Amino acid sequence: MHEEGFTVRLGPDGAAEFRWPDGRPLPAAPTAEAWTGLALAPTAERLRAAGIRIDPDTATPAAGGGRLDVGYAIDVLWSPRTDAGKPEASGPAPSA
Repeated sequence: MHEEGFTVRLGPDGAAEFRWPDGRPLPAAPTAEAWTGLALAPTAERLRAAGIRIDPDTATPAAGGGRLDVGYAIDVLWSPRTDAGKPEASGPAPSA
């Protein structure tokens, strides 16, 4: 069972069958092109062309660099589901 009712099951030939929530089969995805170069070469070229440089400090926060407040992050990102299946409107918990 998957999110929102999508299903995956093995067919009689052992191949995976992917279906919409209403039971219709999902269309087959095209086969990916073969790539024989360096794994990230296309991405690296796009970044270079855009003038974007990624280095060991790229993910370092600029605002103080303090520890992640996990409780606050969860409060901001998590929305409990209602009976109708839609997320409730929520926001960060008030600071103490």
